[in-house]
Amino acid sequence: MTYGLLAALSWGVATLGAAMAARRIGAFRTVVIGEATGLTGLFALFLLGHFSLRGVGPVAWLLLLAGIVGVGGYLALYRGLESGHVGLVSAISASYGGIIAVLSVLLLGERLSMAATVGITITVAGVILASGRGHTGGAAAQAPRARAPGIAFGLLAALCYGVGGFLLGRYARDLGWLVPVVVARTGAMVLLLGLLATPLRRSSTQRLAPGLAWAVGAGLADVAGVVFFVRGDQVGLVAITAAVSSAYPLIPLIGGLVLLRERMVGLQAGGAVLILAGLVLLGAGSLGRRPMMDGWQLKRRT
Repeated sequence: MTYGLLAALSWGVATLGAAMAARRIGAFRTVVIGEATGLTGLFALFLLGHFSLRGVGPVAWLLLLAGIVGVGGYLALYRGLESGHVGLVSAISASYGGIIAVLSVLLLGERLSMAATVGITITVAGVILASGRGHTGGAAAQAPRARAPGIAFGLLAALCYGVGGFLLGRYARDLGWLVPVVVARTGAMVLLLGLLATPLRRSSTQRLAPGLAWAVGAGLADVAGVVFFVRGDQVGLVAITAAVSSAYPLIPLIGGLVLLRERMVGLQAGGAVLILAGLVLLGAGSLGRRPMMDGWQLKRRT
C-alpha cells in the first residue's frame, strides 16, 4: 500500500506539474521536455539494472507504435490541461484502465472479475456525467468555451493511453516491464524531435523559466511513479498497489482547486468521484491478471 500511495502521489504531481507547465510554455514544449527527462531516467534504470534488448526485434515496430500513440495521449492530455479544468481532465484521462481491460478481454481472451466489471461500468458512468453540462467558477468561469475542448482532449488521451498501454502490457509478459517502455519512449522521442521543426508558440522569459522547471519536475515525478509502482508490485499484492495508485487524479484535482481556483459542481463533481471509485474497483478486481496489470499501470506514461 505504501508504494501504491507513493506512485499515486508521484503521478498526481506529474500531472499537476504538466498542467502548470503547459499553461506557461504550451502543451507541445511540455511534452518534449517531460519525455526527454523521463527517458533519461529510464535509460539510467536500464543501465543500472543490466537489462537486455534480446527478443525485441520481432515486435519492435509494435512497441514503437505504442510510443507514437502514447505521444498522442500526452499531447491530448497536456492540451486539455492547458485549456480545460485540470481536475476534470485528469480524472477523465485516467479512465484508460477500463479501455485496456476491455481490449484484454476482446483480444487476449482474458476474463474480468465481477468487481472489475462493476468498476468499468462505474468509470464509464462517471465519464458520461463528467462530460455533461455543469457550472464552474474561478479560472474556469473566465473561459467557459475551454471546458468542452478540455473534456474532449481528456477522452482522446484516455483512448491513446488505453491502446498504447495495452500493447505494452501484451509484450511486457515476454520482455519484462522496463524494456518495452524504454523502446516505446525512445521511438516517441524520435518522433518529437522530428516535430520540433514546426513553429512553437512564443513564451515570455518570465513564463519560460518556471514553465521549464514545471515540465522537468513532471518528467522526473512520472519516472518516480513507475519505479514506486513496480517496487510495490514486487513486494506486495499487485491489486492493492494498482487500486491505491489509481487515485492519482486526486492530486491534480486538489491542485487545480488551490493553485488555479477551479471548482466543480453538480454532475461534473459527481462524475469525477465515480471515475475515481470505478478505477479503484477496477484495480482491486484485477487480482490474478498480473501480466496485463504490469503493462497497463506502467502505462500510462508510455
